[in-house]
Amino acid sequence: MMTTVEQTTSSANAKPLAYYLEGMRDYQVDMLRALWRDIAAGHRGIYAVLPTGCGKTRVGGTLLAMKAELGHRSLWVVHTRELVRQAADAIAAIAPPSVRVGVVMAESDESDADIVVGSIQTLRNPERIAACGMFTGAVVIDECHHIRADNGYASLAIYAQETMHCPVVGLTATPFRADGEAIERVLPRCSFERSIPDMIAAGWLVDLRYRAVEIPGLDLSDCKLVRRLGAQDFADADIAQRVENADVISATVDATVETLRDRPGPALAFGASVAHARMLADAYNRAGIRAGAIWGDMPRDERDQILEAWRLGPIKLVANCAVLTEGFDYPAIETVVIARPTMSVGLYTQMVGRGTRIADGKTDCVILDITGRMPARAVPVHLDDLMGEELSAEEDGEVVIDRKRLVSPRPQGHALRDPFGRARFSWTHHPVPALTGVWYAPVAERFTAVLIPDPWGRGLVMPWLVTSDSVQPAGSDWVPRRRAIADIEASLARAHVASKSLSRKDRAWRNLPPTDAQMSMLRRLSYVRAYGREIYQAAAREGWSRGDVSLAIDALVIEPQVRKALRMSQQDNGAQGGAEQ
Repeated sequence: MMTTVEQTTSSANAKPLAYYLEGMRDYQVDMLRALWRDIAAGHRGIYAVLPTGCGKTRVGGTLLAMKAELGHRSLWVVHTRELVRQAADAIAAIAPPSVRVGVVMAESDESDADIVVGSIQTLRNPERIAACGMFTGAVVIDECHHIRADNGYASLAIYAQETMHCPVVGLTATPFRADGEAIERVLPRCSFERSIPDMIAAGWLVDLRYRAVEIPGLDLSDCKLVRRLGAQDFADADIAQRVENADVISATVDATVETLRDRPGPALAFGASVAHARMLADAYNRAGIRAGAIWGDMPRDERDQILEAWRLGPIKLVANCAVLTEGFDYPAIETVVIARPTMSVGLYTQMVGRGTRIADGKTDCVILDITGRMPARAVPVHLDDLMGEELSAEEDGEVVIDRKRLVSPRPQGHALRDPFGRARFSWTHHPVPALTGVWYAPVAERFTAVLIPDPWGRGLVMPWLVTSDSVQPAGSDWVPRRRAIADIEASLARAHVASKSLSRKDRAWRNLPPTDAQMSMLRRLSYVRAYGREIYQAAAREGWSRGDVSLAIDALVIEPQVRKALRMSQQDNGAQGGAEQ
């Protein structure tokens, strides 16, 4: 019989559950319960997804502290040595005084602690990990998107699972990679997932204001493309050569300096090389924006001095090269200049994530996305790919991503690429509020693929196929949305549906004005479907496109069947939940 978090923490000598949950946000509680449930069910390779700034360490540290109180030792693995002390301090602040948190790194050898923290550089050494003894609670791998089937993370995970019979829990904000399901080869089960749009809509991340800044002199058309950690991207040397150009630097600063002057809070710029970061800082200083530059090999005391001046106010902007993308926490950042184009969804997500945190006095974050002429075969990443929709700028060239937009009834077409499986269909949120969390895509004549959210709040979905008069599951397990979409689209491609369907999101007709027949049908549906009148009125008032109206009609036609699928799903999970209790 599996045990719940509540039952386990009621054991003798363990702190009550309220001790751990005090101050935790609702989604953090859901994530903790999801991880605990999967470990109790016997899963030995699991991972969870939570955007930067939403408290992955709080949840993972709580899990290990609760395990420690029950007599189970655990291990926390970070990506770099610089993050070891930071993680150890954060976990120690979560754990009760009876739980000892220790560090294994260089000359520090606190391998007998209840919770051991170390870097992969140290712990991939077989002798060092063997000296730590047995772990029976969990091995947590932070930033687990670095896992590949053949690297040190995978070796450590396999050792923990097969030799110590210990569950491995991966935590990441960026689970998507271009080399397939690399994470899931080692950690096959996703326990929990939230995206940046999810957290903005819920009010846990700030609104975003986005502006694509095209630099005419930035020509990357002949840049060499390479694969790095499974993802295709520009070769470092090639992109550095193009951006380390005085005219490009000057144009970048000219195009962004007014925004920086108008924003009172600190700003962060990402460069493609050390020289590029230094050139950006120098150019901003000449333009009257006090700036500094930092990079990986910079002497530590110099780097700390610049970061301290940044936090205290004398420095407005810090330009960096590959230093502040992971594990860096400065919530006050309210402007991000992405001065290095990329094709890596993971890297882009990390860069945007530096500015999404909530802070006192901060209402939003401006993303200034530098772009130029791209290679014909390149697929650069922009904010569309993180938001999951085609973003169209307002008259001033700015896009606002806020809660109002994200919960709008308009069934906007979605640009689901790497994060959601390179989708060819227009996957869309269902516009009826009662069906929040449901996604759908008309995939063939009379058939609509629907993603039903799990009732436990884990952010996972199960695919269903729906017609106007029938509904049936198309999967047997709860999976991340991007995986469900990728699986469905692969099945449709094998059946040659994608090549024939008018439902593909790239069809030109989607951008045309709606037909009279469409608007008449939408109006008729507005009288017989929940929330239909609001959808019809919004379509007429806002001038929706033919594609938008078509998606709205599809949503209202299948609404009764979607509600039925939700009821059936909840009944099934009620039975499963009862078995777990």
